[in-house]
Formats: sequence, structure tokens, C-alpha cells
Amino acid sequence: MEKVLEVKNLSKSLSGRLIINDVSFDVFSGEVFGFLGPNGAGKSTTIKMILGLLTEDCGTITINGFDHRKEYEKSMKKVGGIVENPEMYENLSGRTNIEMYARLHEGVTPERINEVIELVGMTLWAKEKVKKYSLGMKQRMGIAQALVHRPNLLILDEPTNGLDAQGIMELRNMLKRLAHEEGVAILVSSHQLFEMEQMCDRICIISRGKIAAINTIEELRALGGEDNYLLSTADVNRAVEILNSAGKGNIIKQTAEGKLTLVASDEEISGIIKLLSTSDVLITGVNKITASLEEAYIEILNGGAKK
Repeated sequence: MEKVLEVKNLSKSLSGRLIINDVSFDVFSGEVFGFLGPNGAGKSTTIKMILGLLTEDCGTITINGFDHRKEYEKSMKKVGGIVENPEMYENLSGRTNIEMYARLHEGVTPERINEVIELVGMTLWAKEKVKKYSLGMKQRMGIAQALVHRPNLLILDEPTNGLDAQGIMELRNMLKRLAHEEGVAILVSSHQLFEMEQMCDRICIISRGKIAAINTIEELRALGGEDNYLLSTADVNRAVEILNSAGKGNIIKQTAEGKLTLVASDEEISGIIKLLSTSDVLITGVNKITASLEEAYIEILNGGAKK
């Protein structure tokens, strides 16, 4: 994959306080890269520096091979972005807002404007004035505006704000399609772990202005611990006795009335079920409990895991 964005050793102080401390990460074409952290962690400040809304104190930002500070216009030519809420002219229609923005870029056709409006599901409301839009509708139209010039890097700061569950799902699917099918590099920030898990290929966790970890979703789940299996049986004591006798007592994580939690791989669990069944222990249910991404996230924030 091609490296589209490179952030290296970025630092920023505001009002005498160090907000961003030696932040480095890369974003590649064809991926949704999540920038995850609690409110106040430094996500928006970093994004504002990438978009040129704030100047970094030190460090470098390179976009499509261009140094952000030395060749700003070239570096930003194929970038689209929204920071916080999209800014639009309230007394103009959504479509007119996009048309005005499109004039800043070469080669944007009316057909392309129609395409992005349809992409975000705003065709029926495109001719309405923005002041009549809900926050979610403004967010959709802002994304359409950011996409109109076909950027290869899309930067979105908390894009699900104001969207209902259906809107969040549609946005998630749209971003994944843009990345995986059209090769766009997407940097999306959020403080919502579940949203990022569903949307992103890799996640960068930032805490107190420093990068705490950069991992794929699978790697983060692995940090959260092993997968468990929950077996339902009316004879938990008998099941424990058999497992201990077979030298498998170490896989027993927890027992409760009618429930037995085991730490076992997918390959091991079928043999365990066969062992218990042939010993006349009736298994009435088997459920896999996937390792918790939330546990890994909390551990990283508390300094318990490294990138």
C-alpha cells in the first residue's frame, strides 16, 4: 500500500501547555485509520495541524510526498476534511454550497456533484437551505463536500456526531467502500470504541497527547486476552471433575450454576465437548466469548500495553 500521510515527531503547545507530544504515525491508501482516544486526548489538535488550521511547533507532516510546511498547497491538493461540525452557508442550499466549494478545484463536473450527494443519501434534500437541515444532514452534506474533488486522503473528526444508528451504519459502510474499493486513505477520529471497531482497519490510540498504541483490530483483541467458551450444562461439578482428571483443569476460568467458562482455542473446544459428552455430561449450549477490545483499550490507556 502507498503511504499517503506521514506524521513524524509532531509536538504542539497551547497556552504554555504541551498538548501534542512527539506524535508519529502513517496512513496508507486503501485503509480506514482510526484515531481513538478520550475527549481532550489531542485528536482534534493533531487533525487541525494536518489540515493546516494550526501550525506545529516541531515535527513534520508529509502528504502525497509533499512537505506540509514547505509545499502546503501541493500537499493539500488531494485532501478532503471536516473538523468538528461542517461549515456551510445557512441561507444557501446544500447543493449550492457544494458547487461553491467545487469552484476551488479543477475538473469537478455537475455529474460529480450529483454523485457525491447521492453517495451520502442527500439527493432529496440537496435543494433545501442548509438552515433547515438537522445536524446529521449537515454532517452528510459536509462529507459530500469533502469528497467532491476526489481526494485520496479524507480526514474526518468525529464524523458520526448527530447521526442516528442508521446514519452511522451508512457512513461506516460508505467509508469502508471508499477505502477498500476506491483506494482512498481515510483518517477518522472518535472517542467511541465500538464505532471504531466496526469501521477501521488499524487504530491509533492517543492519550494525553502521546501515542499509546498503533494496532490492527485483531492485534488489539489479542491484547484483550484469549477467547473464551461458555458451556451450559446441568452438571458443572461433574464437568470440572472430568476436566481435572484429564489434566485440563488449567483451562477452567470460571464456574457458576449451569455455566462453565473455559479458556480454549477453537481447535481444542471440540475435543473438550467430545470428552464431556462421552462421560455422560449433557452440554446444552456452547457460546464463544470473543476477547474484549474494550479491555485492551482500557489497559493501553492505563499504560499496561505497548504499541
